[in-house]
Amino acid sequence: MFKQILIVILFSLLFQTAIALKCKNEQFTDVDWYYVYKIPKLEDKEEPFNTGYAYAFMTSEDYAKGWIMSNNLVTDDESIFAQTLQQLYSDENEQHSYVLYSDQLPDGSETSAYGHTKGVLAMDRTTDFLN
Repeated sequence: MFKQILIVILFSLLFQTAIALKCKNEQFTDVDWYYVYKIPKLEDKEEPFNTGYAYAFMTSEDYAKGWIMSNNLVTDDESIFAQTLQQLYSDENEQHSYVLYSDQLPDGSETSAYGHTKGVLAMDRTTDFLN
């Protein structure tokens, strides 16, 4: 009987870990945190800097290296954002709650000439992330 209870507990823990929300790096590996700096559009530079979608990042796993320039654009499926947010979009059981924020208006107009704020707060019953 003890073995059966132990097996159920272990499977419960494994299942809980498998569905927990986590920040992801570009290799879809769990990280505790990451910071991203989106590079502004630099028209006099070469790609990807002239696109306005280039970014540098730092994660809890490689912060000692400093900022790392990504080979992806923020709009790519392999970007650090896409890897993290994929958990929400593939949530077939709808076990996650989330709030998305953008200060850009639905018609595409901007509220200022400066940086624009975007954000995500996601959670389930035991874990969360703020992006």
